[in-house]
This record gives sequence, C-alpha cells and structure tokens, in this order.
Amino acid sequence: MTVLPRGFPKSRGIEERFSRASRTIKVLPYTNHLRDGRSADGQIEHRNNTRSCANRSYGTHASRREGLAFIRYITHPQVRIDFDRPVTAWGLSDVGRTRAARLLEQPWVSAIGRVITSDENKAIETARLLAARLGIEAEVRSRVGENDRSATGPLPAAEFERLADQFFARPHERIRGWESAIEAQLRIVTELADLLNAAQSFDLAVIGHGGVGTLWYCHLAGLPIDRRYDQPSQGHYFSIDLSTGRPAHAWRPIDKL
Repeated sequence: MTVLPRGFPKSRGIEERFSRASRTIKVLPYTNHLRDGRSADGQIEHRNNTRSCANRSYGTHASRREGLAFIRYITHPQVRIDFDRPVTAWGLSDVGRTRAARLLEQPWVSAIGRVITSDENKAIETARLLAARLGIEAEVRSRVGENDRSATGPLPAAEFERLADQFFARPHERIRGWESAIEAQLRIVTELADLLNAAQSFDLAVIGHGGVGTLWYCHLAGLPIDRRYDQPSQGHYFSIDLSTGRPAHAWRPIDKL
C-alpha cells in the first residue's frame, strides 16, 4: 500500500496517483537547469542536466552550519499584467524587480547553496537574480508552477479573487476548469518531497507561487486547505526547518529585514 506524505488528506484515487508520481521522481529527480545568462536571441537558456545529486556541486560559498538547514519557499513579487499573453509568460514589473533586488539583502541569503524554480517567467526572473548573487545555477522544475488556470485565462482582479476563494474553499472541485486545490497540493508535495530528505548543511531556496506555496505550507504544517493561510500579497516567503520538516514561521515579506 502506498504511504502518502505525512498529513496528506486521503481522497479517491490519490494513493494511486501519488505512487505513480513518486516513481517518476525517483527516476527523474531533477529537470532543467538555468544558468545566469541568455541565448543569442535574448531568451533565457534552459540546459538539460541529468547528473545525480551526488555528482553536483552546490554553492560551496554558502555558509556551512552543522545540523541546521532550511528551505526558503519564496514567491515572485509583483508582475506586469498583460491580458494578451498567458499568465505563465508574465514577467516582473518595475516594483517587482525592485523588491526582488531587496530580497538579496536578507541576512539568510548567503546560506543558500541551491535554488529551485518554477518554469513560469516571473519565477525564473526572480530565481536568476538570486542565483546570480550566489554564483550558482538555478534548477527549473516544471511541476512546481502555480495551479493551472488556463481554462479561464487571465481574469479581472475582482473575478479572480472570487474564484481563488472558491478554489481554497472547495479543494476537491475544479472551479471553472481550474486544477483543483487537492490536485495542485498533491503535485507540489510530490515534486518537492526529495528536498525534505536532502542531507546537507546549507539552505535551499524554492522560487514559486502563492497558491501552491500555501497548499505546501498547509500540508507541512498539518493544516486543512484554507485561504486564511495564503500569503498577504506577492513577494513573501516562509521557511521550513529541515530537522523537523515543518514550517518555522508563516509568510513574511521578502523585502523586510
């Protein structure tokens, strides 16, 4: 019988899907990597790398702390809204870039030795800034993106907020075709499970999104899916103590020391 991650709610078909996903992760634990650079046409370069964790070099500059390490789950800051483009293609706004730069001033940033990012443009932009500061590569994982809302496409703010409320309030339902909260939670929990078992003394950073980040937070904290645990706005982070696998604190702004 498949054992679900600690605290994960049981639902019809969940165990079977988790088993399939877990096997996938064991075979392909990492996807693409992002170097601090762009291709000749100005596009971000994704470079395949199938080396195992044992053969990888992670942030040797990072502060080494025996027996103490954290995962910093960081959401991208403000974006430039463009209703003519898919949400996944949106980039950071001027305010977002300014706040992302301030993230680099956090005292805990120097302890990060590994950066994982969603493949959405706004997350990649944030990850590139962080990885460049640290002098390392950022690993791109396509399955840590925000909940799939492609069925509706971009929505006006008021309508989006109403649907987001329903997304959290009715987690087993696909609200207007959106990926359900329980499906998105299973995806993010499964995709990042290997990080919780990583044996290292440096910190890890995951650059992602508020919706799936909240779902991961609820799972790790043993809380029901509820929007009361959502980030206050874009550009926040929470930390996970790797010695316990539980959140060390709730959401905090990325640009406040």
